[in-house]
Amino acid sequence: MSEYSPKAPWPASLEATILPGPKGTRRSGGLLGPIKRRGPLALSWPFYPATETLELTLLHPPGALVEGDQLSVRLNVKSGAKVVVVTPAAQKIYKAREVQSQTITLEVEAATLEWLPQETIVFAGARGVLSLTAEVAALGRFLGWEMVALKADLNEGQGSLSLATDISRAGRLVFRDRRNLFFPTAKRWLRSPLGWADQPVAGVLWALGREGQIEAALLATAAEKLQKASEAFDGFLGVTVRGELLLARCLGPSVEKTKAFLEKVWRTVRELWGEATYRPRIWST
Repeated sequence: MSEYSPKAPWPASLEATILPGPKGTRRSGGLLGPIKRRGPLALSWPFYPATETLELTLLHPPGALVEGDQLSVRLNVKSGAKVVVVTPAAQKIYKAREVQSQTITLEVEAATLEWLPQETIVFAGARGVLSLTAEVAALGRFLGWEMVALKADLNEGQGSLSLATDISRAGRLVFRDRRNLFFPTAKRWLRSPLGWADQPVAGVLWALGREGQIEAALLATAAEKLQKASEAFDGFLGVTVRGELLLARCLGPSVEKTKAFLEKVWRTVRELWGEATYRPRIWST
C-alpha cells in the first residue's frame, strides 16, 4: 500500500435528485431521492424547519481543495420541491502546482432552490477554478450566493483564481459572469476602485423569480428596499434588477459583514416570494 500524501488529489462527485414531498405535511418541501456519490462528498440527513422547506447540508469533510482536486456536484430539483442547501464551514483553496476545480450544476424544474454555501478562502499559490451553472425552468425559482475571501499574503506567490457563473431560464442564458485573477500581477486590480477596491471579500447573490411580470415587479420592490437600507454597509455594494433576475454585489472588509448583507437580501427576497423567514440551523453551530 502506498503511503498517504496530503497533496495527493482526492476527486469527488455527487449527483442527487430532490423529489416533491407529500402535500399538507411537514415534509412537503421535498424528499431526498436517488444519490450517486464518489469520494468525500455527501448530503446530510434531511431536516425540515417550521417553514415546510427541505434543508440539506452539503458535506465535504476535507474542507479544502489541494493539488489536483476535482469536485463535482449536480442537483436536480423536481417540480413542487422547495429546498435550501447550505454548507457547514468555509471551503479553502490552498497552494498548488496543478488546478483545483469545483463544478456545481443546479437543475431546477417548477420548484424553488436556495443555494447558500459558506465562503471560499483563497490562499497564496492557489490555482482555483470554480464554476456554477443553474438551469431553471419557466416556473422555477433560484436564489444563490457566492462569497470569496482573499488571504492577505495572496500576492506573495504565483497563483490564479477563475470564477464562472451561468444562469439560464428555460434554455435561454440570462446571466453570465467571468472573473479571472492572476497573482501577483493582480495586485493593482485588487487595489483599484474598478476592481476589488482594496477589500478582501467579494460577495454576489443571484435571485431568479418565476417567468412573468409579477415576479419581476416583486424583485424590483426588493431592490428598492435594499438600496434604501444599504447606507450602513461598510464597503461597496449595488443591487440591480433585470427582468426576473435580481443581482446583488458587494465588496466588504470581512466575511461577517459581507454575509450579513447577503442574508439581508436573501430574507427580503424570501418574504416577497411569500416564504417565511428563518435561519438555517448550521449557521448557529
